[in-house]
Amino acid sequence: PVRKTGGFMQIIRALVWGIPIHFTNPTADPLSTLTHERDTTYITSLSPMQLAKTLNSERNKLSHFGTVLIGGAPISIDLKNQILELGKVSSTAYWATYGMTETASHIALQRIGRDDHFILQDGVSVHTEDEQLCVAIPGLGLQLKTNDLATILKTGFWIKGRADDVINSGGIKIHPLEIEPMIADIFKSLGLDHTFYLAKKTDATYGEQAQIVIEGPPLKSEAYYLDLLKKHLPKYYNPKQIAFVPLLQYTDTGKVVRKPI
Repeated sequence: PVRKTGGFMQIIRALVWGIPIHFTNPTADPLSTLTHERDTTYITSLSPMQLAKTLNSERNKLSHFGTVLIGGAPISIDLKNQILELGKVSSTAYWATYGMTETASHIALQRIGRDDHFILQDGVSVHTEDEQLCVAIPGLGLQLKTNDLATILKTGFWIKGRADDVINSGGIKIHPLEIEPMIADIFKSLGLDHTFYLAKKTDATYGEQAQIVIEGPPLKSEAYYLDLLKKHLPKYYNPKQIAFVPLLQYTDTGKVVRKPI
């Protein structure tokens, strides 16, 4: 949507570069109306949810683009693996972006399949306070403290998760973005196809406990899932509760709503 920063910045880029713009109505499947053939290098910006939908229905149309920017929400392990598979048969470059409304688009980029962390753009510097990422752009007179927990590296950073998503269970801090890929790998190794998230639930003894919320009906008993995760996850990091819901909820930018059930 052009009322959002990501969409508006696409218009700005097109005006700066002097390239034509193809408009389509905001939808989860935005390439469904794309009919022109690629004759130059095109760029588009998609949320992870939109990219996942496109891979299911309009996969061939992604080859129209030289560059696909991905932003608005974290990229799941499954989606990343699909992008890596595409890289074997397509020259399209897929970039994870890091930015927010306050920074007027992304301040760091990560080329999927090449980079293992976000790399800063010129003119941007970062540091952490209380483990939270702080961004400075001197040329714009901008300084801000984000709600993202980060590890600073020589050329950029990687994100551990959101500060308000951290689950403090008896003094053990559980970062969902670190644990969820492990759970996804466990499920995949056993042929369990689940979309899920970790939520924090108030607990009288531990303060908070991790709850895993899974989309769809259970394929096994609840005890099976909890015992499985307890066996394979690091000690104290396994979810203590489980809930199954018909559909997970997402924001309009494709971020999962991490509410406990």
